[in-house]
Amino acid sequence: MTDTYLEITIFSPPDETLRETISAELYDFNFLGIKEEADFLFCYVNKNDWNENKINELTKTLSDYSDLVQLHEIKELATVNWNENWEKSIQPMKVGKNFIITPSWHNVDSKNEIVITIDPKMSFGTGYHETTRLMLTHLESTKLKIGNVLDVGTGTGILAIAASKLGFKSIIALDIDEWSYVNAKENVEKNDCSNNILVHKGDLNSLVHNNNYDLILCNIFRITIIELLPTLSTLLNSNGKIILSGFLENEHSFIKEAINNCNLIIDSQTVDNSWECLTVSKK
Repeated sequence: MTDTYLEITIFSPPDETLRETISAELYDFNFLGIKEEADFLFCYVNKNDWNENKINELTKTLSDYSDLVQLHEIKELATVNWNENWEKSIQPMKVGKNFIITPSWHNVDSKNEIVITIDPKMSFGTGYHETTRLMLTHLESTKLKIGNVLDVGTGTGILAIAASKLGFKSIIALDIDEWSYVNAKENVEKNDCSNNILVHKGDLNSLVHNNNYDLILCNIFRITIIELLPTLSTLLNSNGKIILSGFLENEHSFIKEAINNCNLIIDSQTVDNSWECLTVSKK
């Protein structure tokens, strides 16, 4: 018997920062997928997993934003194998010089590239977003190839897995979100990286820091980066690097001020479609 799915349409202005924030909130609703088109976000869910309480909860969540953000429509989709159609839309992609990101249902056999298998339960953290691609490119370019790594807000675990495949020996993949914790563990196992990646659910205070880190990866929202940067700078080894993304180019001044306040300097900067990524180190 084929499941029945709902398409839940949310009206949202095409503001990238606002869209990113809303999308993060939508993780909690366990949607099977989310796509963006013009002024709308389209969310997909199994009809059996949706009810009046969920509708009220979603409406309340959206009300915390601008009045322009609101639930627009809920409709039942024609009976289709939604998962099959979703999987067909996700194709392997080349990132940077050597990475290939692919879902497990595509067989990629490459001797010259580093293959990372990520199954996208959501359309975030798969390598398709600019910030993930920027982070992977900066990670690939760093001259550090050994040492301790901390991946803050690991999501699908893609950056921690990339670090492992580049040769880093000890990696902590950290996230406060239950869905991300479970999904990261699954992807770490798919990539045979369980021997050197510890996936941990919690915030920075929940970790026991026996030593500092040579590399810290942080692809999260601007406000959270600014809040965490003082702590991250104290956890960084003297010759270590922090790679930061998750913010727009027009937010650079806020990030730069936080970097300066933590006695850090910017080593490199790249931009992709208005999204920015920085590699920083201690002065």
